[in-house]
Amino acid sequence: MNVERPKAIPDAPIVEISTLSDYDRAPPSSLPDILYYPYYDRFIPQNENMVQFGLHPRDRLMAHICLLLSGAALLLNGLVMLGFLPRRDAAVFSLVVGSVQLALGVGYVATAGAGATPLLTAAGMFLFGLTYLYVGLDVLLRLGSGGLGWFCGMVGGFGLLLATAWLGTDPLLAVLWLCWSALWGLFFASMAAGLGRLDPFIGWALVLTSQVTATLPAFLGLAGMWPREPVVAGLAAAFLAALFVLAGILARVPARRRVAPRRAGTGHVAVSAGSKAPVS
Repeated sequence: MNVERPKAIPDAPIVEISTLSDYDRAPPSSLPDILYYPYYDRFIPQNENMVQFGLHPRDRLMAHICLLLSGAALLLNGLVMLGFLPRRDAAVFSLVVGSVQLALGVGYVATAGAGATPLLTAAGMFLFGLTYLYVGLDVLLRLGSGGLGWFCGMVGGFGLLLATAWLGTDPLLAVLWLCWSALWGLFFASMAAGLGRLDPFIGWALVLTSQVTATLPAFLGLAGMWPREPVVAGLAAAFLAALFVLAGILARVPARRRVAPRRAGTGHVAVSAGSKAPVS
């Protein structure tokens, strides 16, 4: 392990703690005097509680739950943009998901450490939560999507900064933020720049990337198996690029069925030839 020992750290054995299982499966007697947690780039004494430092992998449980919820929200909103679900159905779900994510973000800030890494994680949670909350309100209150589009543009730009910030410590998360930034940028183009013709491409991009960038990573994080090897990040980037290409191909295929929004007072969903629903 090529880790530079700070001057304040005594000359004692050091072990790298990278996953929850690394820490929980080892009996205390087998752990050395100093633990190094690379995700936060921090050294802590073995006899100290990792939780009080805000460094225990369980602290990221809320962030992974947020990611899991995002996978469902992205999928549903992608199906809306393709016309396969009523807008109000996904809007209500987005409103719920956004509210839960904001609550989890507040809880995370209250319990995590004060270092740069927890703050960057919290920023991502709040950006996702606010986006889904805004999406739900935009549809239910018929706001017109213009403000939402500009908000997505701002979030997309900030997402690029987060991707850069994560590149050194978590290459896979950096790749994921690059993908999410591209999606937010597409929403800006559709809703703020008036490029509504991109909606079929955006819909397919959401459907195809939602599970790869949110649901699967959430499972890996919850299971303590989050990969940190640069080669994994490289493979993920190539696969996501291929999914965007596939989304472009599918967007050119003429749609055969579209589900129109459910009318008030009816218990069925009408089928129309093509309903536009630009929902993030």
